[in-house]
Amino acid sequence: MTVTVITPPTDLVVSIEEMRRHLNETSDEFDPLLEEYILAASGLLAGPDGLLGRSLALQTLEVEAEGFCPGRIRVPCPPVVTVLSVKYDDASGIEQTLPSSAYRVVRSDDGHTYLSSSWGTSWPATRWGPGGVRIRYEAGYAPGAVPQPIKQAVRLMVADMFAYRESRIGAAAATAVPHDVEGLVANFRIWSL
Repeated sequence: MTVTVITPPTDLVVSIEEMRRHLNETSDEFDPLLEEYILAASGLLAGPDGLLGRSLALQTLEVEAEGFCPGRIRVPCPPVVTVLSVKYDDASGIEQTLPSSAYRVVRSDDGHTYLSSSWGTSWPATRWGPGGVRIRYEAGYAPGAVPQPIKQAVRLMVADMFAYRESRIGAAAATAVPHDVEGLVANFRIWSL
């Protein structure tokens, strides 16, 4: 499965004002830098390549599968807000759009989200191969609804980047996740199947 970001998040997981309060910083002098750090910390945790395996701020994603599997198709990076479209290549290789009445979104207890055919229906025949089925969807939390432990993890990461911004060299320093952050977000991690 390939997941592509179609429209990246536009909202910050933690606002500049929240970050200034956390740092006890009253000046807006560092706001552009804080925004970069918030985006970097959020990116390390969220999205298709993030530590959590979930979306934080609202974004549009597309997952590609080789075809309709018997049963269900996993839709990565929850929480899934809405499925925007399900397109597939039919047996002749012609792109088709599956009507929304033909599928349903199923959320499991383990945090995964799946697309399943509606009751009493079955998946259409497809041309099997990479990108044979394309599910476009919106995922993430509404502004202000990101769970507090995740927001606190972002604040801690940003504070660390801010405090040691002069001594950080290279990508390795920017991708380190402190143990206290891992502890805060552990219960929100979606494990791959």
